[in-house]
Amino acid sequence: MARYKVLKGVAHSVGHSFTSTMNYARDDYVLGHLLARGLATGEDTLTIDLLTGVGTPASLLGPPLHDLAASESRNFGRLVERHGSDLAFVRAARLTVLFDLARARLSVVVNTMYAPYVCEVVVTDDRGKDWPARFTGSWHLEARRPRIEPGLRQRWASLWRAWP
Repeated sequence: MARYKVLKGVAHSVGHSFTSTMNYARDDYVLGHLLARGLATGEDTLTIDLLTGVGTPASLLGPPLHDLAASESRNFGRLVERHGSDLAFVRAARLTVLFDLARARLSVVVNTMYAPYVCEVVVTDDRGKDWPARFTGSWHLEARRPRIEPGLRQRWASLWRAWP
């Protein structure tokens, strides 16, 4: 029997999966790609309609994220069924990621930019009740590590082993 109450868990699962370090696209994390595009374009908010698979603004969804909204939509339908509900119970579902670009800073630890973000997922059932989930944190751009020559790598390893 399909249930409404599990839609809260669906919203949580969608948001947790989206902000996870398991959400990777080609050569960087999805949030890393979004942050880089946001810093480049000045766009700070991505909204994905999880029922239709439409994401806005399009400037944040260029390669390799061109199919991100459609992929999230497909996964949403599967999650609803796996949680024991029915997609017919869902009137609307929206995922929103907002980066605070005004607070973007250079990280002294990894020497790349980072910015705080808020990810909100709201599933609205056919009775009009909202089932929200909210995730906050900071994300940094991936630092591209320089190639280290093999001899230098061995010398560094020996120094670390000799460290008291």
